[in-house]
Amino acid sequence: MSATIEASAPAAFTLQDAQQFLYREARALDDRDWDAWLALYAPDAEFWMPSWDDNEPRTSHNISNLEILEQTARLTKLRFNWVTFSYRYKTVDTYFGTSFYTLDTTAAQPLIKRKKVILKNDYIHHVVDIYHL
Repeated sequence: MSATIEASAPAAFTLQDAQQFLYREARALDDRDWDAWLALYAPDAEFWMPSWDDNEPRTSHNISNLEILEQTARLTKLRFNWVTFSYRYKTVDTYFGTSFYTLDTTAAQPLIKRKKVILKNDYIHHVVDIYHL
């Protein structure tokens, strides 16, 4: 008699799971914990946004209106709005926009496969870097 082992389907990635994942990424950016931040990305992740070299400001990322747009056994597509406050040279700047993520949710730790950032500020008076968004 041969026994077959069926792979159990991964648990559904919930809205709360998505919130906790995004909060973890925001905290890593705010704390400048680059190793923890990079660990959230798949080795073949696609990250779309312009970047420049500049001094690092202090930031606070605030996430809202999180939605799960699509979900398969392997991938979860998210959309959310965000506001980032940045303090530098005794000045507070505000950035805001919408982000779209595709997460690989097959492992215990989700990994970012794709990230698209839509910056909605009408006027940016200096360089914007990845930790602003």
